[in-house]
Amino acid sequence: MIQLLHAHSFEEKYCQVHDMVLDLIISLSDEENFATVLNGVPNSLPSKIRRLSLQSSWFEQKGKIQAITRSKLHVRSLNVFRVTKEIPPLVDFLSLRVFDISMRHSSWKNKYIRNIGSFYELRYLRIHTKAITKLPEDIGKLQNLETLDLRGTSIFKLPSTTARLQKLVRLFVDCWQFVFSADMLGSMRALEEVSDIRKVDNPEKFLEELRHLTKLRKISMSLLWLCCKDFECYRERLGSYLNELGKCNLRYLHIHGKIGKYMLRDTCCTFPYLQHLNLERSIKRVPKGMASLTNILKLQIEVRQLDEEDLHVLMCMPSLAYLQLKVCGSTGVVTVSSDGFKLLEVFHYIIYLDEATGIEFAAGAMPALRRLHLYWSACLVLSRSGDGAGMGIEHLSSLPLLEVETNCCHAIPEEVEAVEGSIEKAIALHPNRQTLQLRLCRTNEDKMFRDDKVRQKELERRKGTWEDVFYW
Repeated sequence: MIQLLHAHSFEEKYCQVHDMVLDLIISLSDEENFATVLNGVPNSLPSKIRRLSLQSSWFEQKGKIQAITRSKLHVRSLNVFRVTKEIPPLVDFLSLRVFDISMRHSSWKNKYIRNIGSFYELRYLRIHTKAITKLPEDIGKLQNLETLDLRGTSIFKLPSTTARLQKLVRLFVDCWQFVFSADMLGSMRALEEVSDIRKVDNPEKFLEELRHLTKLRKISMSLLWLCCKDFECYRERLGSYLNELGKCNLRYLHIHGKIGKYMLRDTCCTFPYLQHLNLERSIKRVPKGMASLTNILKLQIEVRQLDEEDLHVLMCMPSLAYLQLKVCGSTGVVTVSSDGFKLLEVFHYIIYLDEATGIEFAAGAMPALRRLHLYWSACLVLSRSGDGAGMGIEHLSSLPLLEVETNCCHAIPEEVEAVEGSIEKAIALHPNRQTLQLRLCRTNEDKMFRDDKVRQKELERRKGTWEDVFYW
């Protein structure tokens, strides 16, 4: 019933329902008057519309303007997709609880949402279109608003009236140029989820206000440290305040790796409720304090060096179920023994550079593993002793799914085929080889060389140039 769509790599997956299933859902929704979908298909409209979804151009719907106008006092949810013209005037949608605009290419302008403050009952507002660059000042009138999602817009800052949204629980932005107002953030004491904080207008004030947001469960500030000149002092205070929040309700934390390295340097760090930790950008080693995070379920980390000691720290995390480990430095091979990772179900192991660490699995390793994802470079895997056949994949007895993503950059076809062949040999040794599912994926196939002679000639030409640096 649910189909995978546009799976260009193992990390980019989208799903859709089958067309027949979608038609059935729409038909049942019409019968129960649960939702009204206008997608260009002729259909009658109910006398009262509760949930309205516009999925085609306004030109195609112009014959139904009157019906929508009559029902706008009853509409609770309005979703707009792929509409290039004006939608019905937003004034008088007094019962609206959910308003969702999602259009990649749109002729919409800021003026089309200028009356958004009249939605006094609005709980959820999502705007996903680059055409919107500014929110109206009257957004402060939305006293019942709980979710404000501005990801995918060109909005760089919020109007000062946003500080009046005392019931706001979730605030999401993703524009690189977006600047958070420290004063505004501090006045929203109901906030539970905030992302992604990259710039603030007053770093010192932000730190003071952050410690008062005791209801925070999820916060993302992946590049926040870039906004402060005195980084050493700033990260110490930020780490201290995050530790305080960690003792309250904090469950999810996405921060810059350098801040995480400082926060987790001690083996007695306190984050008793933290379940998901994402360290953005690489750090040199795995912080020793990781071992004290006893409730972490999901960890994403990138290191420049990995040895047996670093691996042991990760293995000491008793609740870990999902691990994404990127390695972009060091040499040698580390071995996953049966001593740790008892509950690990998903393991992404990503090797970026030629000197990166290889990995092997000993007997009894990762007994609960359900998915193993390997990412490596074809022309570099063969230069190490541990190819697919020598990794010990046969020791992962419970593994039902193995995904191998091979970077073909700088490789020749024979090397890519050899790497994939080594994986197939490893599968042949697996006790559950009849049921083990193998998925192979290639990236950067357009950057492969025809043969080794052509590769050597091209690399010699690039040697010692800026082109060579960026090419790698």
